Amino acid sequence: MNGARASQSAMTVNSANVTDPVTGDFAINLPLEAIKSAQVLTNPYAPEYGKFTGGVTAVETRSGADKFKVDLQSFFPRFRRRGGKWTGVEAFTPRLTASGPIKKNKLWFMQSFEYRFVRTPVYSLPPDKRDTGLESFDSVTQIDWDINPSNHLTSTFSLFPEKLRYVGLNTFNPEEVTPNYKQRGFFWAVNEAPHDEQ
Repeated sequence: MNGARASQSAMTVNSANVTDPVTGDFAINLPLEAIKSAQVLTNPYAPEYGKFTGGVTAVETRSGADKFKVDLQSFFPRFRRRGGKWTGVEAFTPRLTASGPIKKNKLWFMQSFEYRFVRTPVYSLPPDKRDTGLESFDSVTQIDWDINPSNHLTSTFSLFPEKLRYVGLNTFNPEEVTPNYKQRGFFWAVNEAPHDEQ
C-alpha cells in the first residue's frame, strides 16, 4: 500500500488500532458480512493512526437495524480430488450473519460468524502428502445504543482463533519437517460518538 509492505501499514476497526505491535501485520480477521465499509488512507498524518509508513486501512463494522435480518453464504463444501480419487473436503467456508433490534429505535445487535477450512496443494509433492491446511473461526458481535438524540455508543467484540498445518510445505520441505501453528486472539472496543460522526 502506497509503495510499502503490509507490515509497514496500519489497520483500524471502528477507529481502534488492530495492527500487531510485533509483526506489524493486521492482527484481526473479520467475516465479510460484518464489514460496512473499508477505506484506504494513503497519507493520514494524524497521530491517532499510530506508527506506519505506507497507509491505513480504516474498517467500519455493520450495525443492526429495526428490521431483523439473517444472511447465510457459501454453505456448500468443495471436495478434494487427489491421485484420481475423491479424498474428502478441500474447502468449506460458510458464513452466517444475523442482525436486528433489541429495542426498536434504541438498541440493536449484529452477530456474524465465518468458518474457514481450506486445503491448498503443493503440486510438486506426492498426491497424498501435498496439502497445507488452514482452519479458522471468526466471530463479531456488535451492540449499538442510541443513548440520547446526540450520542451513540457502540461495543464490538471479536474472536478469531486459527490453526495452520504444514507451514512452509514445499518441494524441499515435506510434511515430516514442517511445523503446525496455532493462535488465538480477541478484540473488544467501546466507542461513543455524536450522531453526526456515525
